[in-house]
Amino acid sequence: SKINEKIDLLQYFNSSAIECMDKYINNSTMGGLPLFAAMNFYSYARYIWNFPLGKNHRNYSFAIQLCLKFRTLDTDALPSKLVNKNDQQLAILLRNQGDINGAVQLMEPVYQNLYDNACFDEACQALLELGAMYRELTLFDKALALYENYDTGLLHNNSLIYRLYMNTGIIYKNKVQNDLFHQQITEDTYKHYNKSKELFDTVYDFAETSNDIPLQLEILAELIENTVVGYYLNLTTISVAIKFAEEMDNILPKYPVPVRKIQKFRMWAIIFTLQGKKLEAIEYLRQGFEIAVHYNIQFRAADCCNQISGILCDSLNSSFITAEILEEGIKACKYSIDYYTQLQDDEHMYLNDSRQKLETLQRVLNNMT
Repeated sequence: SKINEKIDLLQYFNSSAIECMDKYINNSTMGGLPLFAAMNFYSYARYIWNFPLGKNHRNYSFAIQLCLKFRTLDTDALPSKLVNKNDQQLAILLRNQGDINGAVQLMEPVYQNLYDNACFDEACQALLELGAMYRELTLFDKALALYENYDTGLLHNNSLIYRLYMNTGIIYKNKVQNDLFHQQITEDTYKHYNKSKELFDTVYDFAETSNDIPLQLEILAELIENTVVGYYLNLTTISVAIKFAEEMDNILPKYPVPVRKIQKFRMWAIIFTLQGKKLEAIEYLRQGFEIAVHYNIQFRAADCCNQISGILCDSLNSSFITAEILEEGIKACKYSIDYYTQLQDDEHMYLNDSRQKLETLQRVLNNMT
């Protein structure tokens, strides 16, 4: 039990370690060395990304400031690989807070620089992040081309191969979701579903065998969403999604980072919605939203808001619909609209969807009052 306790301690933010780093960074002699300062700024920001403290000044916004301080140094005098790593971390943080276009502008040259310098594992990590950014901008084919054209024979880290599989599967899943959203089911819809399922099953087996906890949590969320997609295509049952969600609950305490907690609430909300437990779903989404706002993870907060407003728009004749809950849905729509407007794409699918849901909820509320 003592061994387990010590292992569990490693899953959380170690404030004493950061205090030591503070002293080095602020030391006038050692902190004055560009390489030393750069390594500390980057390491500090990376650590906060992995183990944030939302109620502390050491949060994601603080991590962004550290990355920006790194960029004020003489980067020409620093190892190019370290400069690229810092820019990649900054891009991830910006994406996390909603500035996806700014993140893409940073990540595109990072990926190219790493690849051109034969840092193929690091280039693949950058590519995975860049593709995820394209995906959030609904540039599905651009992301898919990145993933499918990368030569996995260049990689030394096997887990990166499986992350490529997972991200590729996510794009195929998104394509199926897009078909369902527009009610345009074709033969390709089923092909894309089978492709995503095949890739996800492969990644799931690897993550479980290798005991890769972060990857396990990520792939379980994808399996839940893909099972729901299959449910709408009459290819599977919701009981399969419940099995994956329960497994996620069991694993989450081993890696309780904010994004994974949010995903837990979102996945259960999807299941509850299909079971007709819509108030339970909304309550779970409220909890996910609170975590996302607490840590300023805007794109996940927008996800929660989309689900809340979607549930309400699909339940307008239900007995639980009140003026109060409609007002909550309207606030959720406005949050989503504000977030998607930042992406500077007025034709963004989710932006227009949020606008339509806002009109619907406002109309129903006006008729009620």
